Formats: sequence, structure tokens, C-alpha cells
Amino acid sequence: MENQTIVSQATPFGYSSIAVIRLSGEHAFLFASGLANISTPRKHLESVLLPIFDEGGKRIDSGIFTFFKNPRSYTGEDVVEISCHGNPLIVKMILNHSLFLGARLAEPGEYTKRAFLNGKMSLSQAESVGALIASKSKNAIYYNNKNIEGASTESINTIKEGLISALSAIEYELDISEEEDTLHKTVSNVVKILNNNNLLCRSLISSFDAGVAYSSGFRVVIIGRPNVGKSTLMNALVGLNRSIVSDAAGTTRDTVTHDLIIDGYPITMIDTAGVREVYDNIEAEGVQRTTCEMGRADIVLSLYSHDTKPVDNIDVKKQINVYNKADLHKNKKLSGSDICISALHGTGLEKLNKALMAALLDVGSFSGDVFINTERQKQSVMSCESSILKSLALLKKENPVVEIVAYEIKTAIGSLDSFLGKTTTDDILNKVFSSFCVGK
Repeated sequence: MENQTIVSQATPFGYSSIAVIRLSGEHAFLFASGLANISTPRKHLESVLLPIFDEGGKRIDSGIFTFFKNPRSYTGEDVVEISCHGNPLIVKMILNHSLFLGARLAEPGEYTKRAFLNGKMSLSQAESVGALIASKSKNAIYYNNKNIEGASTESINTIKEGLISALSAIEYELDISEEEDTLHKTVSNVVKILNNNNLLCRSLISSFDAGVAYSSGFRVVIIGRPNVGKSTLMNALVGLNRSIVSDAAGTTRDTVTHDLIIDGYPITMIDTAGVREVYDNIEAEGVQRTTCEMGRADIVLSLYSHDTKPVDNIDVKKQINVYNKADLHKNKKLSGSDICISALHGTGLEKLNKALMAALLDVGSFSGDVFINTERQKQSVMSCESSILKSLALLKKENPVVEIVAYEIKTAIGSLDSFLGKTTTDDILNKVFSSFCVGK
């Protein structure tokens, strides 16, 4: 790995009271001293107010310089964080001086990538850093913090330790044991270990949907014919007067969106134009956008009432039919899965929210406090589970070929090493860290 010192702004671009610039690498302390035009040696965790100069020697600001000596830093390298005034021009001048001294601009996620490569965190912990930054709910923040602290890594290491124990027992039979009657006991013990590990894998895999839901959220699209109460329902669900409500048909011409939290999950609610035959070009565009939103939705709420039918020919994965205006006509016969509400008076909304979340979440078997939240992690655990199941199938045979069992267990261990990032490719690493912001 290259040891060139990198630099970037660690705070968002724009005007603010304070901006933070981060240097990391072998010459971080030297370049920081160059920015301040001093030569005083610095200690770990020392914070000091220093002047800041441009490359021409002119003073441009003062800032707090905080020094982190390797390996006791975020990246495992020498790191200096400079808190200066949050003027983008000042930040640019400090960056330019750093480049003049010999640093280079950091790539997206490079600080966290260096932390991973220097053994400060596992790959799954590094992914959780990115997930934490992008978290859209409190639960996502709680769980991603647990993973950064090592919760998912600990779970994987628990499975790995069990597999190593099983592999050791198998290899003992292959290399050392000369007693034929010990094989049956070994197989019985290994089967117990593998069954337990398979349950642990199942739990992690089942947590994936919850992890994605907490971190990324869902798109819920409200559709229906004109004047069925879509905008009224939108306003009732989000608790704001977000959509225009009118008796005139075709009031909503464009999609209206609003983010909210239901049961800890981030939801993007989308109100759409009424679906009908239209001759107005603008309204026709609104109906076209409704169709587009249905294709992007995780679930569709299809509204109808006593005098309107549900929109037909809907081709979506998940849909809930919602009978609205129940305060006007209470004797409507509903099908078993339809939800009866009055968006205007708020009746039935609690039941609708419960039905909505039940339809969105396929995580009924997940009750743990650790989840995986990337497709890469899920595939690694699924590969491990597949090898475990193959091993169990082989061990159930009357005369199991333990050499093949040992191979499958080694493959399972390799899958877990891939999860942790101990065995991975540059392509995977680049994909993981390219989605990070430059300052992280």
C-alpha cells in the first residue's frame, strides 16, 4: 500500500463557522508544521492553536491543530485534523498549500480504506461507517454503531471459531487417530457444531432485510382515481398539509413526496396524479409519472371509495387496497385483505400503518440485535451456509468421506474471511469505498 500523505476537507463544502481539514500519512505532521510555519515536535492527542499560511508565506487564518500519532488514529497512520474558519476559499487555500508541500487529494472513502488496510477495522465495520453516514432512521444509527463497534464481526468470528473446531476434529481423524470407533463420536460432535453454526448463519441472513430497511427505507406510492382522497391520505399519514386537497378532479398533476418514520423505518411517501383517461397534456404527464412511480415502489396503496373502483391492471410486487371515505358509507363490503379508513377523520390509519409495515417487512424471524446490511455481506454468509449444508449432507451418509467434509468446511471458513475482508479483491474494495464521501 502506498504511504503518500493525503489531504481533504472532512466537513461538508460550504460556508460555516468551522471547517475541518484532515491530513493522513507518513508526512502528516511535517506538512502540518509547514502550514503553520513552525518546527516544534508534536505529541499524540496534542491540540494547539496555530497560525495558517498559504504557500507564499501570507497568513490566511488561525486554527486548532490536533495531532494523532500512529497507530492510535482513525487510519492507523499519523493524522492531523485542522479546524479553521468555514470559508470555502480559506479551505481551498489550505488544501492548495498542502498539495504544494507534497500531499495529494484523498479519494472517496480513502481514510476508511486505509483504516481497513492498516487493521483498524474489518471490512464489514468499514461498510457500517458508510451506512452510518447514510442512515435515515434512529434504528439505523443504533445498529450501524453496534456494527462499527464490532457486533457483526463478533458474530462472524463466533461462527468461524465453531467451524475451525469442527475442522480440527475432522483433520484429527484424517491425520492422527488410529481408532476406528472414534469416527462415529467425531461425526456426531461435528454435526452438532455445524447445526449450531447453520442457525447462526440463518439468523444473520434473515437480518438482511431489516438492515436494508433501517438504512435505506421504503418507497410507498399512493394511487387511485381522481377525488378518491389520495392527497388527504398523504396529509394524514405525514401529519402535514403536504398535498393540495380540492374537490376538483385532477388537482395533483405532479408527484408529491415526503419522508417520515413508521415503527423506526424510514418511509418515502409519494402522492400521485389520479389515474383516468385524460386529454390535457399536463395531466397526461402526471398520469405517466404515476405509472413510473409504481414501478419504483416497494409497495402501492391503491385507494378506492363507494363511488370509485380500484385502479386495475396494476403490475406491482406488493399492493394494499384501501377503502377510503368510510365515514360516508360504512356498509361497504370489503375483501378480506382490504383496509377500511377515513383519511379525512383519521380513522383506520393505525390499522393501515400496521398492514403497511407487515407487507413491507419480511423479517418476522429476525429478533436479534445484529444485522448485515450489504449484498456483499449477505452473499458471504449465504456461501458459508451452503458449504455447511453440504458438509451436513455428507456426514449423514453411512460412510462419510471426511476429506470432502474438510474441504467444504474450509470453503465455509473462506467465505467468512471474505466477509471480514481478510481475503478479498481490489475490485471489491474499490466498490465498497467508492460510495463514501471524500473526507471519510
